[in-house]
Amino acid sequence: MMLSCCGVAVAEEEIELTLHFWFDGTDLEDWQAIVDEFEAANPGVTVTLQSTPWNDYWTKLQTQMTSNSIADVYGMVSMYSADYIKNGAAYNLSELAANDPDFIGFDTYYDAIMGAYQDEEGSYYYLPYDMSTNLLAVNKTLMEENGIEYKPEGYTKEEILEMGAALKKKGIYVLCGMDKKDWGYYDILTCAGCEILDENGLLKVDTPEIAEVTQFYVDLMMEGYSPIGGGTTDYFASGMALMTNVNPENLAMQVKSLPDYEIDVIATYPTDVEDGKVIAEGGAFGIAPYCQHLEMAFKLISHLTGPDASIRKVASTFRGVPTVNDPAATEAFLISENGCEHAQFFLDLLAEGTRPDYPNRTAVETEMATWLSLAYSGDMTVEEALAEFQTVADELMAE
Repeated sequence: MMLSCCGVAVAEEEIELTLHFWFDGTDLEDWQAIVDEFEAANPGVTVTLQSTPWNDYWTKLQTQMTSNSIADVYGMVSMYSADYIKNGAAYNLSELAANDPDFIGFDTYYDAIMGAYQDEEGSYYYLPYDMSTNLLAVNKTLMEENGIEYKPEGYTKEEILEMGAALKKKGIYVLCGMDKKDWGYYDILTCAGCEILDENGLLKVDTPEIAEVTQFYVDLMMEGYSPIGGGTTDYFASGMALMTNVNPENLAMQVKSLPDYEIDVIATYPTDVEDGKVIAEGGAFGIAPYCQHLEMAFKLISHLTGPDASIRKVASTFRGVPTVNDPAATEAFLISENGCEHAQFFLDLLAEGTRPDYPNRTAVETEMATWLSLAYSGDMTVEEALAEFQTVADELMAE
């Protein structure tokens, strides 16, 4: 502390924090503005942003975890969070939250995503900034041009096949982007009413029900109603596909790139099933366990995930569904110029969403991509691919 002749003036402590995330050219400026506000509200604090592209981010984070060099604050996603919590890569936020009178409270964030960031004792290790799920984006203009009725509630399998056959004659795919090999595959299964975890909480996909659903989408590709391995954006954006699998961020990209088309979503697919649910996933921020300024780091992640940031960076841009139960954030999402008429479907379905958490998920999903690719291409039958993958998955989950 330093004393002045005019009274007592306490010098601000100089604190430096690093923030590592998969920033890119489209959102770095926005995140920097939010960080600038944090620094202005906390004199003496400097936050340095470190950016690594998404595909390289996880490799780098794994290396940093091994060498105890993770940034003070870093990005996380719900698909991988369990492994990082288990490996001690994140600081337990419970005590920090209890000691921060400005914290909005864990219960302010939606339950649909918070379970991804807890340990078995119920302690939280990350705060979410957005959540997401997959619905089907629909080109309503293309539908009208081809005499197809838009049904917000969705279509049955038979209707999808009928549309596929009719559109194929015109060189248009009924669906694209359905050859999912990651958490989007779970969405396809749970929307169709399948259970993907067994009674022990382990991934179980070698079942007749799951094979039937997977076969339906493989058949669409084999019949030429859906492209094999094609880029979702390319086919949909060029008017060559009627519907495509999207999360909010993907939908916003389509809306911005297709100003001459009316884009909307349907609730779920197909509609001739019971107990269909969407998968809730999303992004978050956590604190490295060896961070030297834990209290300030917690204030930073609270700022990055609070209502104001949620409105500006998530809801208004339609990057994702806001994770805070805040009326202003919800309204900003629903009226976003990057959204659609039935944006409410994302909120309604996520409220009843589900999540698959099982051991060694990251490694299992790496293997899943290999075997599903063989099924989608027709190089293996669906039953063979799922059986082979299940054998590998069982071994990984037992480690």
